[in-house]
Amino acid sequence: FGVSGSASSEAALIGGATATTTNLWVDQGFFDGGAYGLYLNGGPSSGTTVTNSTFVDLRAAGIRLIEHDDVTISDVEITSAQANADGIVLEDGQGAAIDRARIQLTGTSGLASYAINLNAQSGTFADPVSVTNSFLTGGDQGVVILDVDHARFAHNTIRALDAAAPGVFRSAGANGTNIQLVNNILVHEGGGRVLSVDDGGEFTALGPNDLVTSGPVLASWNGTDYADLAAYQAGTGFGANSVSVPVTFADAAAGDLHLDGASDG
Repeated sequence: FGVSGSASSEAALIGGATATTTNLWVDQGFFDGGAYGLYLNGGPSSGTTVTNSTFVDLRAAGIRLIEHDDVTISDVEITSAQANADGIVLEDGQGAAIDRARIQLTGTSGLASYAINLNAQSGTFADPVSVTNSFLTGGDQGVVILDVDHARFAHNTIRALDAAAPGVFRSAGANGTNIQLVNNILVHEGGGRVLSVDDGGEFTALGPNDLVTSGPVLASWNGTDYADLAAYQAGTGFGANSVSVPVTFADAAAGDLHLDGASDG
């Protein structure tokens, strides 16, 4: 199915502000314009699944779910050049799995443009929130997490474009636990920090990853900046098996972050 609207609109193409839902399934949808593609703020809701769907030119976010548990999002494509557009926003829920998402946000003039934004969306030790096998480009930051417990980010390629962005992967606050960031490629195209972590105690695994920036600071950890991989490893105790090897992509402008044949990665 297809739904279209205006990118200047305040409305969601599919939205609900108070209703709870159970086992809502959105499949093979095409969302074009509007503030949000899918916006649901009513809980506790559970079992929301979004698959095989495309979100284009949304002004606020492709998908935003509040108080939704056991969310599954897979094989979605979200693109926008709007200044403040997020890709996927999950808030105040329990459990989520995001897999094979392709998010390409290129707006860099606004306050925020995050490919993935998790705010108090937590998992369990046995079943963490997972973000896997995805290509994620944020005009501002690639991934931002706040007060998230038990989450695993693995086998993703994550980019940030704005030189002023705090980090490709940003962990804000100090109330999360058991965050794992492993086997990812993180690239700051604007020369900013790759990692920006307020409280390193939230992490239980951080590497191996490929951490790449052209700028003078690779990572910020507990308020301290580290210029390169060796300094980051020595100062944090993490990333012993990580590398800092530049990579090239098949077609970054189109969101295709497969490594091309010339890449060293």
